[in-house]
Amino acid sequence: MGANIILYLQPLGAEGRRRLADRSRNRPQQALVVDPAVIGWIAAKEPRSFRAVQRVTLPWTGWNPYTPYEAGLVPPEVFKGRDEEKSALMRRDGSLFLYGGRQLGKSSLLRQVADIFKRDNGSDHVAVYIDLLKADIGHAERPERIWTALLTELKRQNVIGDKVSDHAAPEVVAEHIRQWLGVVPTRRMLVLADEADAFLNADSRTVYTDGGQSNFRTVKRLQRLMDDTDRGFKVVFAGLHQVQRFNHLTNVVTAHGGPGILVGPLKPNAAVELVSEPLAAVGLVFATPDLVWRILAITNYQANLVQIFCSELVKAMVGRALTADGHRPKVTAQDVQTVAASSEVRQRIAERLRFTLNLEDRYRVLTLLIALSSLREGYARGYSPQELLEKAHEVWPEGFPLHSVNQVRIDLEEMEGLGLLIQLSGDRTFAMRSPNVVNMLGTHEELDAELRATEFSLPYDYNPRSARRSLRNDRHGIQRMSPLTEGQLREMLEAGTAVVASSPGLGSGSCRGPSRRSSTATR
Repeated sequence: MGANIILYLQPLGAEGRRRLADRSRNRPQQALVVDPAVIGWIAAKEPRSFRAVQRVTLPWTGWNPYTPYEAGLVPPEVFKGRDEEKSALMRRDGSLFLYGGRQLGKSSLLRQVADIFKRDNGSDHVAVYIDLLKADIGHAERPERIWTALLTELKRQNVIGDKVSDHAAPEVVAEHIRQWLGVVPTRRMLVLADEADAFLNADSRTVYTDGGQSNFRTVKRLQRLMDDTDRGFKVVFAGLHQVQRFNHLTNVVTAHGGPGILVGPLKPNAAVELVSEPLAAVGLVFATPDLVWRILAITNYQANLVQIFCSELVKAMVGRALTADGHRPKVTAQDVQTVAASSEVRQRIAERLRFTLNLEDRYRVLTLLIALSSLREGYARGYSPQELLEKAHEVWPEGFPLHSVNQVRIDLEEMEGLGLLIQLSGDRTFAMRSPNVVNMLGTHEELDAELRATEFSLPYDYNPRSARRSLRNDRHGIQRMSPLTEGQLREMLEAGTAVVASSPGLGSGSCRGPSRRSSTATR
């Protein structure tokens, strides 16, 4: 925390602490005031513990422990849960892909992993965090520029010497990494590539060379380095829904990376801790335990939304006078309701929900349809992919062709993972995760107007469910595309044996059974 420590030689007493709390309100700089009473308590109870000092001094400051608007920069004491995800990202054989909606905690998780990886393993473990979006890699900069960004960070951490050119070729950087890892067998290097969607999209585009055509040239080069070092070098790609889809390819590193890691809403225990523990650190407790669950219902168990709500709750509570015994007043149901009714809080929560909702116009249309139906029917049931497809086709025929029910089902499953929907296990239908999500998005009239008035579009994204690899030219010199999508090829690889029903008109002559397993394709 960013607070000064002031040593006060005279005992403050209850009145002094009350004045200190009053004067700390709304101050940009906060101070932990340590008087003889604090010194005596620490010496008797928890010697040399700075956390104990914080615990007995923070309640009389105006400090707000929540940081909802500092993307990725969450203090360790406010970062709750995700222990399984941390472990999987750090393991050699763990996942290579991390995905989730906007503002759900991916960047914070990566930064926590980088700190733990280095802190717990010493100088033989190096972690590099690269924000590909801020570096413009995949946008203005070519995908291979990731090697330059990696080189810069490795020089900063003294892994590669300054004599190596800042513009060294990828193979030069890779060789220096091999050499560094080879000095000590236990050495490891973890590269955490954040905001990787545009990078992967750009790397997916076909490049034509003298030897033919190639896709994912940069990813494959990173894959070779991982293979050469037995994953002593490991790269993790993090991003939005696109990263989730790249985890379903047949011909790149994702085929060997295991299941991707979804960063969705917090698990209940972690969510409760995120509400109650930072509040307790500044002297705030709830009048009744059920108020914690009320906050979680409003915020959909999403870490950033919890931080937004609780940050405003702290601001409201520290502005009130202390009780007669020198404590903060307890948080009541009225306090929670006042924050929940705040137009600023509702606007900010709705804004964050929209970040995920607007990832794709297909998500947006499906969410609006389910929300409107739920409002009309009182959240009485879920909705099947076929039913939603028929409604979506009426709104946007180009985005929802009538034969695409399987794709709609996959979209709905992705939206479930992003924290927008839940799947009802009894009938495999989909519903809004919480009525509060709908309430934050708008009224029935507002949502209906949005659905009817918006012009939806399909931007370019590499999608294995529709992408097809190029084949040889036919006898007329015309470039032919595979009759099977990348997603279908992956399903055939996983099945072991696959039957493809086709005809000459649909390209059966171009079907080939995958060779990496004993698969059979019948035409």
